[in-house]
Amino acid sequence: MYQEMGPQGPLQQPVSIPQSAPPRRISAWPAILITFAICLSLVFFLSFLSLLSGGGGGGDDVRQDSGSPVTRMCQIAATAQQSQTESELVGYAEDFRQLAQQLPAEDVVWLYQGEQVGAALDGYFYFKGDPELSSGSLPALMGAFQNFSAMCGS
Repeated sequence: MYQEMGPQGPLQQPVSIPQSAPPRRISAWPAILITFAICLSLVFFLSFLSLLSGGGGGGDDVRQDSGSPVTRMCQIAATAQQSQTESELVGYAEDFRQLAQQLPAEDVVWLYQGEQVGAALDGYFYFKGDPELSSGSLPALMGAFQNFSAMCGS
């Protein structure tokens, strides 16, 4: 506090100069959480768009990896079409089914086609004892392999 000087001397009342309040500390956590939430929602949105456009879960890039289940399934499907005996074809189908179980759930299209081979194999085993009913099961199994092979591009 200080006293101002007027024309006749010091003023009677002291004048106080207001002090500014100390700066408030602002937490950064709300900004960090909001930024994280925005980034996370952006990632989910882009993933969803990728799935809609057909770019998600497999595709050509999966088949280029020689160790992937899809690549080996494509090889089995191509080889099975040249099989000469019923037991060879069934053996390929059993190997194929084991590989299909290794596919991740995101590979919906590949899983569906793999299930078609598995269903044809089940039909083969179900009708195996009845010659009249089993006559269509081997061609169905071969057809499932052909459909899968067509997806592989071979």
